Amino acid sequence: MIGQYPFAAIVGKIIDSHGPWACSMISSVLFSFGFGSFAWEIAKTPDDISQPSQSSFHRLTFFFFLAGLGTVFSYFSSLFAASKNFPNYIGVASGSSMALFGLSPLFLSVLAKLFTDPTSGLDVTRFLTFLAILAGVVHVIGALVLQVPSQTLDKARFSTDDSEQEDLEHSAEQDERQPLLPGKQPQVSVDVVPVEIEEDATVLDLVKDPYFWVLALITMLTLGSCEMVISNIGTIVLSLPSSTQRGISLLTSSADTATSTQVRVLSVANTISRLIAGPLADFTSPVASYLPSGVRSFPRKHLASRVVFLTGATLFLAIAFLSLELGIRTREGLWVLSTATGIAYGVTFTILPSIVSSVWGSTNLGRNFGVLTYAPFLGTPFFSYLYAFVSASNNTGDEGFCVGVSCWRLTFWISAGAAVVSCGASTVLWRQWKGRVFGIPAYPFIDSRQRVHSIDARSATFQEPMSSGRFLLAATLHASSAAVMYWGYNAMGGTALDDWVMSQKCGHTQFLTIQAMALSVLTMVLALVCDIFPNFRFLKQVKRTLAMITLPIEIVVSLVYWSLLLLFPDLIVQQIPLDPIPSGSTAVPQPFRLRPEVDIALHAVPAITLLLDFVLFEKRYSAKEINYGATAMALGMALWYGSWVEYCASSNGVFPYPFLTFNPFPIRVVIYLIVTSIALLSIRVINAFHKRPVFSAERETIPNGVKLNGDHKRKN
Repeated sequence: MIGQYPFAAIVGKIIDSHGPWACSMISSVLFSFGFGSFAWEIAKTPDDISQPSQSSFHRLTFFFFLAGLGTVFSYFSSLFAASKNFPNYIGVASGSSMALFGLSPLFLSVLAKLFTDPTSGLDVTRFLTFLAILAGVVHVIGALVLQVPSQTLDKARFSTDDSEQEDLEHSAEQDERQPLLPGKQPQVSVDVVPVEIEEDATVLDLVKDPYFWVLALITMLTLGSCEMVISNIGTIVLSLPSSTQRGISLLTSSADTATSTQVRVLSVANTISRLIAGPLADFTSPVASYLPSGVRSFPRKHLASRVVFLTGATLFLAIAFLSLELGIRTREGLWVLSTATGIAYGVTFTILPSIVSSVWGSTNLGRNFGVLTYAPFLGTPFFSYLYAFVSASNNTGDEGFCVGVSCWRLTFWISAGAAVVSCGASTVLWRQWKGRVFGIPAYPFIDSRQRVHSIDARSATFQEPMSSGRFLLAATLHASSAAVMYWGYNAMGGTALDDWVMSQKCGHTQFLTIQAMALSVLTMVLALVCDIFPNFRFLKQVKRTLAMITLPIEIVVSLVYWSLLLLFPDLIVQQIPLDPIPSGSTAVPQPFRLRPEVDIALHAVPAITLLLDFVLFEKRYSAKEINYGATAMALGMALWYGSWVEYCASSNGVFPYPFLTFNPFPIRVVIYLIVTSIALLSIRVINAFHKRPVFSAERETIPNGVKLNGDHKRKN
């Protein structure tokens, strides 16, 4: 997989200097000569050859290298033809072209069936000859049609005369967006940041930028670890048993089925993430376009920086690696790893061209992107060799491959740490490049220092950006909390309690602990999304409302569970019946106790992390929210769970909690009411003592007539 990277910068420079058509023409020659010569070499080889030919091997290797180099030229020509023709929709352009490029092997494999004989198999000579002709013709057509419009900036038409600037502001005030009737001007959200125009920077200027190395580090760690998983997913599958075939040898056909399933999951996640991430990035963070005067303008209001997508991808990858380390112990659970790897891989590759274009300009986009791809050229062999060495050192069996979690435990601990480092580094870039990766100038102009400014003659609301420290703390809390809760639930799998619960009607949903934990995970995931996309106010309100009922429920779960466990364990610990019960046996059902770490993950972590989230980052609820909202949701939750657990017990003959089984229906109703009262009292007490969050985001209102300059100062 690393063979695509060495010539990326050279190919990118050709793209910038001559355009995509040149790369497409070069690709046509390389494909035709490479595949054609490969077919000719095979055709002239005798069928009854007894000894391998070293010279033939070297020629075949060279021809295959030419075809691979043609792939690089083809990839860059399609990617940058789309990106440079649609600069305002670079996410859609790059994502769709990458997705189609990734699907091309599937298309060619379908065509290969036309050259396959049921008895003799694939006719390699005829198929390679067909590829030589097809690839050559297609890329010749590409050389004719893949043209990029001129982006030369007519700076001679631009003037910084004060009178022209006044005319610009005056005309802006009188355009069709001006209301017909006078009234209160709308509040708009703006971010005003100076942006250096560095379209003609050299490679030396690029590598002198310290934040280029930060982005390269993110790219190396993220793509390197992803490509390690992609290359070794087969052996990862073989290292784990199947949940349905415990005790059966791994050398069965199910291993092939499981491997192909994970490969499909990876491919689907990779392709879909490219198709979704591109349009989503264009919508949430429009890329700057260039006016004839040399000014960068932005077509739509931004919602989030494009660097946020890197943060989300690396955070998702870290959660998946930690899930593999802490909870996944069967092949069926590997879909989490495959899905996260495919998403992180696809999103990172889709977002990188637009980030490079926004920060260092589009003039040398191909060259800069090519230089950046040297990072995974280093990261992929590092993680791949790490996996190989760890696996080989723990291969003590006779199966021919390593079996057990020790085969990759160290590798994925290091990979998880690398993903966390990448996530932290992306937050640094997020804050540093806030004004470069997006901007919302209402009426842009450029001064003699070549800095872009934003002016809005109407009143505006300016929000101070979330500090990197606050974001990192919030994202870590929310992500780790959701991951630990998920691990705790997953760790119950295969235990006697899990088998007994799953044999009953309603399964795990009859437990208030599980229902509350599901709500807690949803709350933390929404909080994490709000951390990454801080301007999604609707999601913030949804998360805040959900926390208003989740927090008191989890407090009740923790109080009741730990109190009864310490004082009256028989009232909370379920008695698991023996299965099967021997004839004439006097044995009684035995209490089942969870492992301490699992117990804490299920019954302590949700309440603690929700309380920390409220104290650190949330403002207190209003009296109206507490008196009406919290009360209504608590009563609704009590009615729902009481009805549900009674329905489940009517079929099972036993309640999930012994203290409910031991009491008649009237007493159970009283218990439901007491628990609901404790929940309402807890949220009221917590809210009363909570004056303001430890980490708060301030908002400043800028009145009418105030202009913002490039240093975020106000002038009247």
